[in-house]
Amino acid sequence: MKLRGPGDFAGTKQWGMPDFVMEQLANQALVSEAREAARALIEEDVTLANHPLIRERIEGMRNRLHLE
Repeated sequence: MKLRGPGDFAGTKQWGMPDFVMEQLANQALVSEAREAARALIEEDVTLANHPLIRERIEGMRNRLHLE
């Protein structure tokens, strides 16, 4: 369940991405702003030494992704 997310136990929705997440991804202005903030952060601190929680989160995502 953790990998798929919560889904909808009583309804027909089978995948786990909550609606509010999809709505935010559809907001292109917000996505662009987040992309620019991430780019600026990496340019300032390429190893994320000053941002250990972000670094840990990224490393965790890399460990879960299988790019084949």
